[in-house]
Amino acid sequence: MRRTVRHAAKTWGPPSDCWLTRSSPLRCSVLTGTVCIVSALAHGQMKRGMHERQVSRLHVVGSNPSTAAVIDASYRRFLSAMDDLLAAQPHTLGRRPGAGDFALHGQLTQLIGFDPTSRAIAHTVSPRTVAWVDKTEDLCGLDPTEDDWMNIEDSQDGLTALLKEVGRVYVPAQLANARALAAGETSWETEIDGGRWQQQTFPYQAKCLTWTRAQYELLSEVDRRRVDNVMAGTGCEAMLLPDSSLA
Repeated sequence: MRRTVRHAAKTWGPPSDCWLTRSSPLRCSVLTGTVCIVSALAHGQMKRGMHERQVSRLHVVGSNPSTAAVIDASYRRFLSAMDDLLAAQPHTLGRRPGAGDFALHGQLTQLIGFDPTSRAIAHTVSPRTVAWVDKTEDLCGLDPTEDDWMNIEDSQDGLTALLKEVGRVYVPAQLANARALAAGETSWETEIDGGRWQQQTFPYQAKCLTWTRAQYELLSEVDRRRVDNVMAGTGCEAMLLPDSSLA
């Protein structure tokens, strides 16, 4: 095994006088029978492959030059709404995180942690959200209790702007996608925030809409009224209508 590893390192690894071997932290090393072979050529191929894969999928999710302005404006409004919300409380529904916090965190780790363009926007628009992403990465010291949930009526003001942004751009996409799937169409087009939006139909997004409605129906009549009051006027209430509304 070790002979094979040494042969691989000698054959495909960088030469001993290569800049990669001499000065870069990315080195070809053999340690306890395990070899890590990194060459400038392999790195370049990997970089190009990842770039091509990600860019080629942009049109699938509706990201293209004609929708770029809608995406950029929505992202900035979302960050502003998050900034205002986090100024009043540490998480979206109080002093403890909920499922929604972890859902937002998953997306924001990519937008703030990796992509340089969206990261720069976040640092400009909402440094508070940037800090929240870092803090939410490790909540092991938090000992949440039921009392840490905010009364939904008390937190309504902070949530309204966030919910309105969801209702403005996300809900129209969800409904259009569900209609297309129900009609057996492979793509759909609709108007979002004054612009035309077109993308492929995704069964998973339709499932998400179904799950949201199912959870809403499981609520008691009293709790449904409370949710209705919070959603009213945000555009999100359309997601809670029965499936017959998609016809």
